[in-house]
Amino acid sequence: MRKVADILQSMNAERDFSEAYHRSRAIALWSEVVGSPLSGLCSASGFDEDVLLVVASHPAVCMEIRSRSSALVRRMNELAGRALFRRIVVKLSQSPHERLEKV
Repeated sequence: MRKVADILQSMNAERDFSEAYHRSRAIALWSEVVGSPLSGLCSASGFDEDVLLVVASHPAVCMEIRSRSSALVRRMNELAGRALFRRIVVKLSQSPHERLEKV
């Protein structure tokens, strides 16, 4: 017979896996969330718990994403059908090749 603590720990692990799964799938929605032409200048690169990580090809794109971050998080969560993300962290791509590839 399993202990209650073991069952609760197992349920917690399943919930964490489920959230990670849904967040991974939601990243595919980024282009729709941010819209054109920004979708060609930045990309969702991953997540860290409830923080969406975005890489941008130009400093102006970073500023635009940061200024719209609340609305973008709200839209991302709406399209995903659940509250998956709480905020966005944007960083500038360090590779000139990556920046040229996006333009």
